[in-house]
Amino acid sequence: MKAHELITPTSESEWDSFHRIRREVLFEARGRSRVYNPDHPDDRAPNNHPKLLVHKGEHVGVVRVDIDGDVAALRRVAIRSDVQRRGHGRALLELAQRFAEDAGCTQVVSFVARDAVGFYQRFGFVIAQEAAIGPSGRESVFMTKRLHLAGAG
Repeated sequence: MKAHELITPTSESEWDSFHRIRREVLFEARGRSRVYNPDHPDDRAPNNHPKLLVHKGEHVGVVRVDIDGDVAALRRVAIRSDVQRRGHGRALLELAQRFAEDAGCTQVVSFVARDAVGFYQRFGFVIAQEAAIGPSGRESVFMTKRLHLAGAG
């Protein structure tokens, strides 16, 4: 078994982990405990791909990769708070990028919390817009990264 895998949640327990990680890290930890909607239609939209990061059989992180043409948007990126700073975030971004490349994307974008900008920059993202309003309606930093597809130019 590989150390990290990015899977699509299919079972009830996988979906429970997916929603629990997002709710705890992205909502409850930010004082927004009553806002999370586990039945949001965006999670089931045709070109949106919810993903669960698994490390040695343990669910440690989540991301949704929304594909629009040749652009992949990383949404709701989160690593469980008790396992942060152990390389899981980097693994998640690497695997999400590989998923985007396999889907033919040439660019990855994300609305990033200010405290995560440095992390994304170390992974090759650049700031496209310093103060952007993300899909959640909260201010964030819009970042982008060009992908170099295998066999391209």
